Amino acid sequence: MSGFTCTECGWRGEQPCTTWLQMGGRPKEAIQCCPECMEVNATIRMCCQEPGCTEEAGCGTPTADGGYKQHCHKHPPRNDK
Repeated sequence: MSGFTCTECGWRGEQPCTTWLQMGGRPKEAIQCCPECMEVNATIRMCCQEPGCTEEAGCGTPTADGGYKQHCHKHPPRNDK
C-alpha cells in the first residue's frame, strides 16, 4: 500500500485532507490533516510503497523514471538498474 497514515488515530488512505491557513500578516500555507480525527501536519506520515506493505516510510530513493519511492525499515532501497 502506498499513501498516508495518521499516527494519532491510525487512519490509512491515499490522500489526507489539505486546507489553507493564514495567520496574521503571513501568506497562506497549505496544511494536511487526517480525514478521520482532523489532527494536522505532525500526525500525517507517508506509507511504504512496496506492494502489500502497511508500514510507515522512513526513507526513500530516486527512481529511474525521475520519481521517488518511499521505503520502510523492512524494505530498504535497492539498486533496480
